[in-house]
Formats: sequence, C-alpha cells, structure tokens
Amino acid sequence: METGDSVSGSEALEQGREGAAAHAWAAAKQKAVKALRDGQGWLRDNPRVSAAGLCGLGVAMGWALGWATGKEDRENRYGCARRFLTRWGQRLKFE
Repeated sequence: METGDSVSGSEALEQGREGAAAHAWAAAKQKAVKALRDGQGWLRDNPRVSAAGLCGLGVAMGWALGWATGKEDRENRYGCARRFLTRWGQRLKFE
C-alpha cells in the first residue's frame, strides 16, 4: 500500500463523478435562474397576452370538468337551476 497523497483508481473515478455532478447541478441552476428572469420579464412586457392566455386556460379547464361530470349530475343541475329561477320569478312577479 502506498502512503501519501496518491489516490487509487476507483477513488479518482468517484471524485470525477462527484465533480461532474456538481458542475451539472450548477449549470442547471444557472439555466433555471435565467429562465425565471426571462419569464418574469416577458410577463411584465406582455400583460394582456398573459391575461388572455390565463382566461383561455380557465375556460378550457371549465369545459373539461363540465364534460367529465356524469349525465345525471348535469340533469340534476338543470332541475335545480330551473327550480331556483322559478322561485325567484314568483317572488319578483315575473310569472
């Protein structure tokens, strides 16, 4: 066995892997920070496009959730709305 600062082959390979992983993590972190900064700048520069996109996303999600509900739920909802409107129509004399 050698003494001193010499490193065996497997230890050197392990240190190389750790160094590569640390370098990859630092590069990924820099990319994430840059993407966050660029995204925030784009939102600041284009607020109308962002708001329209969010509204469109909300409409699409609402449509998807409405489509996913069963037919029985839709029929029950229509009956409930009909009874509600009839009651308020009678109270406000809209018969």
